[in-house]
Amino acid sequence: MPVPRSGHDLAADVSERQVVNGAQEIAVILLNCATLVACGSALLLPGTPESSVGVIGLALLVWWAIYRLLTRSTAPLQLSIDFGYVLAVSATVPVFGFDPQLLYTNSVPQVIAGTGVICVALAAPPKWSLPAALAITATYAAGCAQVIGWAGVAHLPTIYYVLPIQWVATTALLLTARSVARRVDQARSANNEAALRDALTAAMRDNELEHMALVHDTAASTLHLVGEGAKISPDRIAAQARRDLALLAQDNPGAPPHAEIDIVAALRAEIGHVSTPVDLTGVPELVLAGRSAHAVVAVVRESLNNAERHARATRITIDITPSRIVVTDDGVGFDPMRTSLGHGVAESIVGRMRRAGGNASVRSAPGEGTAITLTWNRTRTAADDPLPAYVDQLTERILVRFGIAIIAIAVLQLAVAVPNTAFRTPDPIVHLVLGAIAVLVALGALPTVLGRAPDLTVPAMATMGVVVGAQSLLLPDDQLGSPIQWTLAATTLCVLPYLLRRPWQISVSVMVLFWLTTGILNFVQYPGMAAAFNLALHTAGVFVVQLLVLAFPAWLRRAHATAVQESRERWAQDAQRRIAQALHEDYMRRNSELIQGVFPLLQTLSTGTIDADTRWRARIESRRLRLYIYQARTTGNPLVADLRPAIEAADQRGVVVSLNTDHELPELAAEERRRLLEPVAATLATAARHARVGLVSAPDEVVASIICDSSGTDITSHPGGPDTPRIEVTEIDDTIWVSVHHRFLEREDNAIAADAERVDIA
Repeated sequence: MPVPRSGHDLAADVSERQVVNGAQEIAVILLNCATLVACGSALLLPGTPESSVGVIGLALLVWWAIYRLLTRSTAPLQLSIDFGYVLAVSATVPVFGFDPQLLYTNSVPQVIAGTGVICVALAAPPKWSLPAALAITATYAAGCAQVIGWAGVAHLPTIYYVLPIQWVATTALLLTARSVARRVDQARSANNEAALRDALTAAMRDNELEHMALVHDTAASTLHLVGEGAKISPDRIAAQARRDLALLAQDNPGAPPHAEIDIVAALRAEIGHVSTPVDLTGVPELVLAGRSAHAVVAVVRESLNNAERHARATRITIDITPSRIVVTDDGVGFDPMRTSLGHGVAESIVGRMRRAGGNASVRSAPGEGTAITLTWNRTRTAADDPLPAYVDQLTERILVRFGIAIIAIAVLQLAVAVPNTAFRTPDPIVHLVLGAIAVLVALGALPTVLGRAPDLTVPAMATMGVVVGAQSLLLPDDQLGSPIQWTLAATTLCVLPYLLRRPWQISVSVMVLFWLTTGILNFVQYPGMAAAFNLALHTAGVFVVQLLVLAFPAWLRRAHATAVQESRERWAQDAQRRIAQALHEDYMRRNSELIQGVFPLLQTLSTGTIDADTRWRARIESRRLRLYIYQARTTGNPLVADLRPAIEAADQRGVVVSLNTDHELPELAAEERRRLLEPVAATLATAARHARVGLVSAPDEVVASIICDSSGTDITSHPGGPDTPRIEVTEIDDTIWVSVHHRFLEREDNAIAADAERVDIA
């Protein structure tokens, strides 16, 4: 069934947009946290910066960082100001200190510039973030050149590997997240279209069944009473016809009913259309809304009709409670195990409540009346629906990719930093060995990241503790805290992949423990305010970044969960509109078929006019509606569609035709259907007054049969063959029974082959 298109899928890029928005928010938090810690530490350290301009600059940066952390706005103007102050600080390195040694260890401009590179990679796509990162790097180089000259800048490690690595690593992580989100959006968009097709098919099927139930309860019932000459006063028929016209006119699926209805008041109005005494007990008022309300009223209406016209009840009781309604009559009852429930009970009562999300149970026994119990569910909201399971599956995929990316970044950083350290210290072999051990620790996290054994977390943590202590003890005091001490940045990076699947309390505790251990070792070896300041700057520029990296998967899961919710709400609104449009078009098509004969006849009956011509027209329309309703239950089956012209031709001759089919009939080729139905159609053409047609499916055959009062037929019994069905014909007086059996030869061949295979195996 074609799905009405509305252009661009409203939820096509929700996940990716959430990732982008979240990355920008993280960039704001990260940059301004680092700025606050670095500048605050510098203000607290005596003698830094050396100029009053530097003090004012640090104070302004602290104020702005606090403001940005409180607001966390990602508006273009605020982001531009953030980028502007990163460039300004990078370009004015001397304002924050004239000591050249700081440029080789750590400084406020270095922290802000390095964090700024990470943040522009988070906040903008590569085509914009790469020029921005290059601008920060070039500006920082120019600022350093004012202190140590361009010749000195050529020897700054930060310029060559810290800033570029940070941009590459951050961009790789963000592109990974966006790639996953993009695939999720694409899959969701395709799933939305498939879900819409399914929803539209189900909605149209439910709506058609609901429409047929309404036609059965109203026009078909009223016309049947008139056509069969029931002893009902013209005034009552007129009132019933007016009610039918009003109900059919309101049956517009393009505008689903959501208004609240007082069920008790509505049922009092329905009681006025039956002559059997009705007792209404229970609560004096019951307000329901939506489909449940309309379904309950319609089901009680049909229950009253059945009790009066079929059960021959003398009294009916309707008991109403806030959670259920029970309709009881003292009629003849029936045996549910031996009696077909028919359309009135199966569709107008049980099916209608099921389609409205409720339930209807029927309890009856011969001679003991019937009790129908109705229950309903409260209206569901989007908040009632749990997040789809694929959000957790998505988190798992992100954890794997994210963990592998962290391992790759750790190995890359070690590959760059360790040789640089080894060739600047007296013990290069020892540093290279320590670096190799750190690389093995990082690679050892792969099983943990992939969720497989062995879990090497404990030995890896212990090993990295030894590496941290050994490298700190090997370095001269004046090199502690400088880029030469690669464990400051690389240690927690090697530890991170082991912690991604751990509870956040444990993960943060382990990260803090490693960071404090390194800081304490540095402070013990090289005590003083300078060491404390250096550690504070490293905390701002490295540790805060890595803590946010640790929170990245959780943030990404939240972003996807938000995207799921937003996508679901937008899709539901769009689907509701498109389904309503399709249902309205389908309603107009089906309603036009009814209007041709039913509406004018009901309008005539609503005036109280009942004569012989009206009764004859009512009888014909009643039969047509019964066939129409039954065919709606088996709509879409080619066998029913092929048989319909023969049934309509018989109906035009005044033959009362009943059609009974299994709910699930097999799919047959056109020629197979023709051979199966041709004898039945030929016999139906000879029926005089009544005919019963059946289509039944068995495990190895499908049977089409007809019983009718025939004036004579040329159909004879036939044993059948490979290409022809078996035909059985039985005639008793003026009644003929024709049964046509079509066997599934392919299934038989498969069964024979399977038996032969079992024999061969035996």
